[in-house]
Amino acid sequence: MTEAQNAKREKAMLKAARFRRLLCLVLVAFCFYFVYNIIAIRVNLSREQQSLEVINRQIFEQRIMNEELERIVYSDGEHDYIERIAREKLGYAAIDERIFIDISG
Repeated sequence: MTEAQNAKREKAMLKAARFRRLLCLVLVAFCFYFVYNIIAIRVNLSREQQSLEVINRQIFEQRIMNEELERIVYSDGEHDYIERIAREKLGYAAIDERIFIDISG
């Protein structure tokens, strides 16, 4: 083999080695990107599941309130309902009614 052929062959081998290194570098970068995206998706999924649980809890509580209101409307217990709300939430009492509050704890 001539010196020119050897130089040409070495140049081709060097070029192939550079290409392999570049290819390995690109594959490693892609793997890191892929792993990062998987972790980010899992974190986002966890956050969204927590949000969904909160919303489902609110839906459950609202359904209970709706059922209670429907029961009141259909059973003509509106007066009892208003009286109960006045006592519990507003602190009202009936005429001549005494309310004792335990302040001991």
